[in-house]
Amino acid sequence: MDMNKWADHLLSLHSHARGLLTALYCAKHAIASDVSTPLTSPTDILSKGGSPDVSYTYNGASLTPVSPSRPALEKIKCLNDPNLGEVWKKMMKKFPELAELTKDSRAQAFRDVHVQVLDELRPYYTLLVAAMDFVEISLVILQDSINLVNFSSDINPDLVNLFLDLLVDHVSVIYMLASLGPERKLIAAGYCKAWLVDFGEPERNFNRLSKFLLTYEKPLPVIQDNCTTLAPKIISLLLEMKPDLDQRLCMTADNFRKMAILSLTPEMSGIKAPEPDEKHLRGLTVMNRQFNILVIGFLVCPSEVGKQPACIELLKQGLSYGYAMPLVRNEMLNIIGEYEHSSKAYKKLANMKGVVSDTLTVTATTAPIFHKERRDYLRHQIKQMLCLCGERRILCSKFPMVASAMGFARDEILWYFYHLDMDAMGKRKGKKDVRLLDVGVVELIWLIKDLAKSLRKNVDVIRDHFASQIAQFYAPNLLQLIDNALGPDLEVENMGILLKEIHRLITMFTTDEMGELIDGGGLEALRLNWLRFQVCAALPSAGGVANISDITWLMTDLCERSRWLDNFDDCIEQHSSLRELCFYQNALHEHLKECMDGFPEWVRYTGALGSLAEEFLSNISPSWPAEAKHLTIHSVLFATEVYSILGQYAGSLAHDIALHMITYTNQTLTQEAVSQKGDRKKKKKQAAEKVVAKPGWESVLSGVDPGARSLERQKQLLRNLLFALSNPITTIVYDSEFHPIEFFLETLAERFQSHLTSSIYKTPDTPSPSGFAGLGGSHPTDEGLSYDVKRPSVFLNEVRGYLSAVRFMDNLVPMSCTLAIREVLLEAVNYTAARDYADAQTDQMVYPASQPIKKPKSKPPPIGTNQPFLVIYMAWYSELIGSRATTGTICYSPNRRAFLSRGHLSLQAETFTDINELSALCELVGPHGARFMDEQFVRMIGGLVNATRDMLLQHQDVLERLKASWTDETRCLEILKKFKNIKDHTSKTITLGFILTFRHLLSEAVQKVLSEKCSHLFACIETAHRHYAPNIAGVRPFRAVDTLANDIGLTTRIDTRITSALGITTGTSDAGLWNLLPYLYTTQLWHVAFDESGAYNAFIDGLENNGHCLAEAWAVLLRGTEGEKEFCKVASTMLMRLVNRMTDKELQTKHLESAFLVLKRFTTLTTLPPDTIETLIPHALFQSIIGQVHRKRDAKRVAMPIAGEDEVAF
Repeated sequence: MDMNKWADHLLSLHSHARGLLTALYCAKHAIASDVSTPLTSPTDILSKGGSPDVSYTYNGASLTPVSPSRPALEKIKCLNDPNLGEVWKKMMKKFPELAELTKDSRAQAFRDVHVQVLDELRPYYTLLVAAMDFVEISLVILQDSINLVNFSSDINPDLVNLFLDLLVDHVSVIYMLASLGPERKLIAAGYCKAWLVDFGEPERNFNRLSKFLLTYEKPLPVIQDNCTTLAPKIISLLLEMKPDLDQRLCMTADNFRKMAILSLTPEMSGIKAPEPDEKHLRGLTVMNRQFNILVIGFLVCPSEVGKQPACIELLKQGLSYGYAMPLVRNEMLNIIGEYEHSSKAYKKLANMKGVVSDTLTVTATTAPIFHKERRDYLRHQIKQMLCLCGERRILCSKFPMVASAMGFARDEILWYFYHLDMDAMGKRKGKKDVRLLDVGVVELIWLIKDLAKSLRKNVDVIRDHFASQIAQFYAPNLLQLIDNALGPDLEVENMGILLKEIHRLITMFTTDEMGELIDGGGLEALRLNWLRFQVCAALPSAGGVANISDITWLMTDLCERSRWLDNFDDCIEQHSSLRELCFYQNALHEHLKECMDGFPEWVRYTGALGSLAEEFLSNISPSWPAEAKHLTIHSVLFATEVYSILGQYAGSLAHDIALHMITYTNQTLTQEAVSQKGDRKKKKKQAAEKVVAKPGWESVLSGVDPGARSLERQKQLLRNLLFALSNPITTIVYDSEFHPIEFFLETLAERFQSHLTSSIYKTPDTPSPSGFAGLGGSHPTDEGLSYDVKRPSVFLNEVRGYLSAVRFMDNLVPMSCTLAIREVLLEAVNYTAARDYADAQTDQMVYPASQPIKKPKSKPPPIGTNQPFLVIYMAWYSELIGSRATTGTICYSPNRRAFLSRGHLSLQAETFTDINELSALCELVGPHGARFMDEQFVRMIGGLVNATRDMLLQHQDVLERLKASWTDETRCLEILKKFKNIKDHTSKTITLGFILTFRHLLSEAVQKVLSEKCSHLFACIETAHRHYAPNIAGVRPFRAVDTLANDIGLTTRIDTRITSALGITTGTSDAGLWNLLPYLYTTQLWHVAFDESGAYNAFIDGLENNGHCLAEAWAVLLRGTEGEKEFCKVASTMLMRLVNRMTDKELQTKHLESAFLVLKRFTTLTTLPPDTIETLIPHALFQSIIGQVHRKRDAKRVAMPIAGEDEVAF
């Protein structure tokens, strides 16, 4: 081979080896051989699929990643085909001979599927051939090194590094081939046999491949024999690494600290050590590589190790660095096992087994502590660098140190994971074995990523600095040294030609052609020519070159800087990439769990674990493209798992904090404060009087509320979690873009939504006397509603407390948490969704007021518990208003503008229906929610109006006669006796008025809330609405404004929904029927006077049976028609007849004044002008009736002095 191209071969082979090892790794896991091999590899989640073995919990509740189960790595199907089992056994037995299958009837199955076998085994067979070619070629290249004379780390360091790297690659490929197990023979034989069946001739590489596989069946002896001639050179190069071990591999963190190796400001620490040179700094980034070289180098050269005692000492020193050596990814070489085999083969090395075993046993105890201290040191130094690298001058002058720290930290992280599951004997630790997790490695991963991100931001500054440094220092000095070295004899030799080309390229740094040199590939050519020059300088025919050591030193530094100029991103990746952690995903999950369970201060750095998935895809190699899909899926799922777990944990924690805040805010409520005061223990008698504290006593408090301490700890943990989910803001894995904070917002929204639908319910209160017992009446019993809800003001206070906690989180993340909660609240009061549900579940949403149904308390809520609180509140208020109008348990009080409970009730209606509670309800549901509730109440009103229509139809003839004869007292009395079910219909009309009254209160609450919260909008709508006369006729241009005005509570001028509902129910075809309505209502008023439960109560300013609500119903159904005037005329006449017939036993009323008061209330609600009412019903008559009512009350107060106030029940 032409030695002038030796460097080119080294580069290409080393580059090819990475892809080849990756392909062999994938092939091994696809084969999944059961035979023991020299390598140890775990059955990771990448191979077996499924879900991570780690189970996450939060306060005992399980957290499940929102990602599907991982797919398992696809295995070779034909090798596991039971129909081909006998064929495979025969091939294995006769290997390397190809078994004859034509005469074997059992081989027909193979012949039938030989095309599928050929297709499936082709990539594996091609891989075996490629590995064979690599091993043979690399062996030749390695053996050619004996032709080099001046071959040392001082003269040609880059060449030596490539040579040693190729040696490790050569051995690694052989060991990876051996790890395929006996199946590699089946692959070769099966493929070639299928080839023979298909093409009728043997495959051309089979004979060579079969011999190769048999030769390397036991790899170590063959490798050692092949390296016999190379052993002296390899050992000499290893011995030159002695200073590296002393200064880097075996140096403790304390020594690094004392020598200020990675300190940007050693003077501040009082250290006056010289600044480390760049060669030393570069060596810190390749310590794992140097460890691999030492292990492999001494392993393949046993003959030379026995001759030189220094080798044993150097090996012991090297093995103190670690006890696990990775060949590729997470495939580990069994060091102690291979050295044991080597010592058995060479009698002179009989004691090597004991030396290696004892050293690794000690290393297994000391190395974890040794490396943990180094990682702690690196964390401190990189934090310092992150603080100081914002200053560009410091960054540029100390850049080699910064890059070295980053590469050093990367090596230490990988070392930790390489050794995490390994023991000194080269075996994988089981689940029962004790493993000490260092969660600090999570912070170190985050620091590396943050430092790399900082360097990428300053790429132009760093490049300009290096370009300037090369142009001002390295280029002039090198040009002068090369000019001195080039003589007439040297110029015609290869060395001279290479030097002249190097001279030409370096000259471009000093001219304006530097940009062309960088962009045109000139720097890569410069580095390659320098390698070629090193080969020429090491040949025996090479003459001496003046100042070769100075040239080597300057060129090494220049080539290192040139890589940062044209391959900046590749250099950053080389120093910071942790793509190997893709094969330690279970371990990463374990560290995440450990941080979340016991180390809250480290949680802030766990977001870096999810961002590692971005680098996992760089493990995909063109040598094995079949892995791309599998690795991509696992990378995306890993990021999903990490971010979803962090998001769920943070969301659950944030929810708990919000609930804690709700507890504090609830303590500010009057009801809570009173209950706390009632719970206080009474002071003991004769107890010492408490000394009054002086002002300022708060400043000397010695204790803190434990709840406050717990809340503060939770907040600190949440800060860390949100920091982890916000850094980085975006993670891109293949074509999937992750916004980690979205996982938190989604979980928080789910928790809040669940909280809204569950916390709205409450356990029923103990029945207590509330109030209104009535004069001489019995206490009503408490039937209860179908379910109990919280007061709107309490629920609103809880929502506000939750939002106050969420606003605290807004300052911790780059997105609005409040916006996410707002979306949940808007969804909970979504008008369209609520209306659709109400249309589909009419029986559950609208209480059938015309047919009261008693719902047992033990039954679940009549609607789904997962419904939004708008639907829940609507169903509850529907049942409250629709079922309690005539039961005697709830009364409407006009003077208090609320519904009041009477008797021993667990439900206090006044705590749900006064203006403050309804205002809280409107603030909760908003104007659209209020519109939805109003529509449902109008639906109930429509049902009751239909009942009125039925009543009119049932008594149409009687009403017609009453209309014709109401002026005749005798006939009128006879007609009134013919009405049927008038009491039941009166109850329905009271319910109708009850609902209409509640609608009016709800409208007032809407007005109050909107006028306070959106005053400008309210004023604009109100002004527009009052700009034109009431739209009684329903003119189309004004309908939209009318509807908008009704939505904000302005219903006094025109109520569009009631008008629409009555227009549908009382159609023009029934106009004659509805003209009889005043006489039907007169009949109801007549019966009110005879109702025993219709007593007037001054405390509520109404009748105890809610008869005063009749006026609201009458006013609405008679509004704007001639029926108002007709009703007033007929009703007043009827009542006056009763006044004149008080002595008649048959016409003696129970509560005549109550009927007059109902009629008086109607006159205040009607649209008739006051002068018209005065002509029909004199005002003096009402004043006389009111006087009688008050005189009766005074008489009863005198008769019952013990009772005190007559209506203290409220």
